[in-house]
Amino acid sequence: ALELDPKFADSAMNLAEIFQEIQQPANAIPYLQTLLDMDPDNREVSTLLEKLAPIQRAADEAADLTESGREAVKQKDYNRALRALIKATQVYPGFVPAWNDLGVCLYQSGQREAALEAFNKALCLDPTFADSALNMASLYANANCHAKGVAPLQRALTEDPENKEVQEALYRLTAEIKQSNKLERHIFNGREHMRKGDLPGAIQEYRKAISIKPGCHIAHNDLGVALWSCQQVNESIDSLKR
Repeated sequence: ALELDPKFADSAMNLAEIFQEIQQPANAIPYLQTLLDMDPDNREVSTLLEKLAPIQRAADEAADLTESGREAVKQKDYNRALRALIKATQVYPGFVPAWNDLGVCLYQSGQREAALEAFNKALCLDPTFADSALNMASLYANANCHAKGVAPLQRALTEDPENKEVQEALYRLTAEIKQSNKLERHIFNGREHMRKGDLPGAIQEYRKAISIKPGCHIAHNDLGVALWSCQQVNESIDSLKR
């Protein structure tokens, strides 16, 4: 509406109301200021801008604190980064980048659950903020919980269907989930063979699992046990050592 008629005050005021409702009132200021520039006598808009001025100052302070936090993260000074980023979210809770960067900092300092909460807060404020969706998916993938990373990516893609980075991340994650399912199936089948006393069948399944993910310690352990049961001592030791 405002692109069609920048002087249409109702739309600017409605935007301001929506942004306040979603805790991002500073986002309304550019629209209101444009409207006031075109219609300097609009008292309703000028009054609202005066009301929002302290919020804009808070948003600016939050942006400065977030930048300070980023610099501290680069220097791996996580305590200083956390102080700056937490303060940014307190000064202006609607500043989405602060929540995202806080999540990154928390994760890098070993606070996984708190990081998830920060990323989720960012996405609640702005579902189109792809960085938080990507960070959340990456966090879940690193924790071998790939499936949990699908939802935030799908939500971000729903809001922004043309986002190539999110599209590619979702494609990779889906492929990793398929691979993980195949890996788990081979390990399960191997244990079923072990339970039935079919050692060659178990060994074959465990080796298939290792071919999918050479670094899977569970598959190496189970293969070592199966090889030991077959009296293949040296191979068993090699597998267990891995």
